[in-house]
Amino acid sequence: MKQTSDKLIIWIIILTQFASPFMFSGVAITLPQMGRELDASAVALGLVESVYLGLSAALLLPMGRIADATSREVLFKIGLVGYAICTFTISLLPDIYTVILVRAVQGIFAAFMMATGMAIISHKVPKEQLGRTMGFCIGAIYAGLSAGPLIAGWVTEHLGWRAVYILTFVPLAISTALAVWILPHQWKPMEEKFDWFGSLLICISIGLLIFGSASLHHGHGGFLITAGVVVLGLFFALQSKLTHPLLDLQAMKANKDFSHALITQLFMYAGAFGVTFLLGLYLQSVRHYSAQHAGQVLVLGPVLMAIMAPICGRLADRFNKRAMTSLGVTMAIISLALSLQLDDQSGLAILIAIILTQGLGFALFSSPNMAIVMSSVPPSQYSLASALGAKMRSLGMVLGMILITTITSVYLGEQSIDDAPQQYMQVMDTTFLIFIGLLAVACWLSVTTIKDHKVTTTHRETSNATEGN
Repeated sequence: MKQTSDKLIIWIIILTQFASPFMFSGVAITLPQMGRELDASAVALGLVESVYLGLSAALLLPMGRIADATSREVLFKIGLVGYAICTFTISLLPDIYTVILVRAVQGIFAAFMMATGMAIISHKVPKEQLGRTMGFCIGAIYAGLSAGPLIAGWVTEHLGWRAVYILTFVPLAISTALAVWILPHQWKPMEEKFDWFGSLLICISIGLLIFGSASLHHGHGGFLITAGVVVLGLFFALQSKLTHPLLDLQAMKANKDFSHALITQLFMYAGAFGVTFLLGLYLQSVRHYSAQHAGQVLVLGPVLMAIMAPICGRLADRFNKRAMTSLGVTMAIISLALSLQLDDQSGLAILIAIILTQGLGFALFSSPNMAIVMSSVPPSQYSLASALGAKMRSLGMVLGMILITTITSVYLGEQSIDDAPQQYMQVMDTTFLIFIGLLAVACWLSVTTIKDHKVTTTHRETSNATEGN
């Protein structure tokens, strides 16, 4: 009976992994129509995605700590209920500023789910099957990414952008009902000390970076970005001095497998994930594709990810996980190199090559890297590891979106993309070059980890042989 219940819980969580990425990729397709209806600038449209990712990233680590000390299941259900309500609410909003505000609240509830979902699964799955299960989770995430452009494109074209949020609410409501029914709801009081000040600092820092990047064409944008960096530095400085830090830097430094996988994940998502956002606007505002046709093109990469992620998860249980992540980063670099060839007349062939290459890169990277993260810590730290893995993924997305928003602010200011398509092409070229640099760092980290791991393994084998003699 318990085994059946555990399997059902796992599948409920896998189902919910679909929702958040669907809202990211689906919203990206709706943005041009939303911008025209609500008279929003390109920078404001970027904020619709940035505040969502930023708030979820900022709160992932605090939520992971709280979940380990209280109840993962209760926090997961709170997040799911709040996320569903926000999704429906956005469909009713009259202007771009309230959309940005509710998207920020939705990002907060997303942090509840992301910090706990993988941790609940990791607690219920044997370690030798973790890669396969993570593959299903990653597959669900990429299924959401793939369904987003396709479904949202069709719905936006025929029913309008608001209908995307209304239809998304339906599976969220079903998932909420199932989660409330099957997941336990026992809450235990938090006994350990919690770093509330550190949590506040990380939220303030990310908020300053996001809004600073959006207002860089004004005089105060640079000041906000500088303040965000200073607050972030203060956060890290305080963490090393606290007895109960939000982020145990010493423990992370000691666990090299864990820390390297997290840092590699940060740079991978910073350098690759924003490409879909840029291409969605490019197809509709520069190439004048309809929302439906743009969705049909963008869906190819996530479909490949959804198919390949479970397969790569199985392979990660049998082969070298680090070699697979290195190959994945390399594929993403190739995709960006192809993206630099785009102009306002580019054909479908190069677009499809870019999207499929990136899709394969993410599939090769994501499942093995998350398996490394979760298998590097004891069960008592699963929520924290899950939160850190999701946080690095989200922080990478936020960093990518901050870069996009910053460069868009410099080249376009308050102009719309429809009014300045050539400036938007400059935004894309500049951003892609910076993304290649970030992925080069990720590739270097991944390859270095392979070499370090081989040296450590050889040293351990030599030591064992010496002790045996």
